Parts: sequence; structure tokens; C-alpha cells
Amino acid sequence: MKSDDALRAELSRRCEMLARHAEKLQTDAHTLEFKSARKVLSGIIDTLQIFQREIQFSISGTNV
Repeated sequence: MKSDDALRAELSRRCEMLARHAEKLQTDAHTLEFKSARKVLSGIIDTLQIFQREIQFSISGTNV
């Protein structure tokens, strides 16, 4: 169980890190008026947030 918690925490941390990078890129794209890049990055951020929610409630196959 501890390993599942550690794995979930690490995956969540990495998703958060990627989301922050994408938000920075989105800000840069906004500044440079790259509308299509902003839209793509928005989708990436949304997907990462979904991953984070899914990770929070997931269990590994070893505990089933």
C-alpha cells in the first residue's frame, strides 16, 4: 500500500510539474499572440489535470 501511495504521489507531482511548464508556455504563446499554440496548451493542461484526478483514486493491480 505504501508503494501505491508513493507512486501516486510521484505521478501527481510530475503531472503538476508538466502542467506548470505548459502554463508558462501558454503565457509565452499569449504574449506572442500564437492563438493555436494557446489552444493546444490549454488542452494539454486540461488533460494533465484529469490525469491528476485519476491518479488520486487509482489502485494498482497488485492490490486487487
